[in-house]
Amino acid sequence: MIRIQRVELLALAILAFVSCLASGFQAMAAERSLKVGVAGSPPFVVTAANSSNSGFAVDLWKKLARERGYAFELVAFASVPLALESLQRREIDVAIGPISITAERHKVVAFTQP
Repeated sequence: MIRIQRVELLALAILAFVSCLASGFQAMAAERSLKVGVAGSPPFVVTAANSSNSGFAVDLWKKLARERGYAFELVAFASVPLALESLQRREIDVAIGPISITAERHKVVAFTQP
């Protein structure tokens, strides 16, 4: 029961995060395809043997992108820190997955408020 509540809470946080990000990407997405960094673990990010990505965070992003008309490319990362480093270097436009907000990350990455 507690595990289900945690998953539901994390799912709501991800939904809020992705929804807030969506408004800022409209102009950028109209100009080019967005590069979306994917990192994390099941059930939020699942990488198949053929390197395709699925999971709650990926499915949520795909739904949002489809509704907003965003073209995007998923870029898989082995870990959240690697995805965030790429985000800081502006090699990707957004990072999705179960990314927790820490004091160190908050200093260098713009997070939405869950």
